[in-house]
Amino acid sequence: MDTILLLVQKMPMGIFAFLFLIGFFLLYFILYFYINKNLNQICIIVFNDKNRYKSPLELFDFIYISFIPTTFWKELLSLKNFFKFKKLYQKDFFMKMDEKKLKRLLNEFPFFFALQYSAFICGILFMCLITGSYYFEI
Repeated sequence: MDTILLLVQKMPMGIFAFLFLIGFFLLYFILYFYINKNLNQICIIVFNDKNRYKSPLELFDFIYISFIPTTFWKELLSLKNFFKFKKLYQKDFFMKMDEKKLKRLLNEFPFFFALQYSAFICGILFMCLITGSYYFEI
């Protein structure tokens, strides 16, 4: 216990950074089980085919499906600001989804979006705090 208190006193930013890293992995672990539980319904909405992926998901299939909520950001930029990702990257950035599918997915699976965004924020906070603790040696 004394060791933990000493670490918190000597490196508070580093300790908080690793807490966010643990949160990131924990949220992705929960997200994996959530996606596997709702895989058929998600595949029906997104791909119009409930047999496209089988549970349990392989790692790269899970990563691909888990990035669907970030497509929401891409499509919002595309729809609201007429920002063309194909023009920027010379190919499609990710899968194209229409607004109806995204709204249906958001209405039926809000926890999916909340988990993905929370994990995303934990990852960003981890990187910021670990970089800050390195530069400021706190």
